[in-house]
Amino acid sequence: MKLTKRQLKRIIREEYSLLKRRGLIKESINDEERVIDMIMFLDDLMDNSEEYDYDEYAVENKLRSAFPDATEDEIRDAMERF
Repeated sequence: MKLTKRQLKRIIREEYSLLKRRGLIKESINDEERVIDMIMFLDDLMDNSEEYDYDEYAVENKLRSAFPDATEDEIRDAMERF
């Protein structure tokens, strides 16, 4: 069975979340972790909706509403790295 990159990312996210809920992974949010969370959020957003495919402004607004504590640099970094 072949997996796409997105499918693999989703499986990793699901397993990571499961371990985190069980208390097997403990973390504190730092800048890099928040950017990674934003990148995963963007991946889910693009998987679930085509309206954001070419609208950078709408995607940025979604990031701001989902991550209100994120800095401008973190948002830019996540969008560039995605």
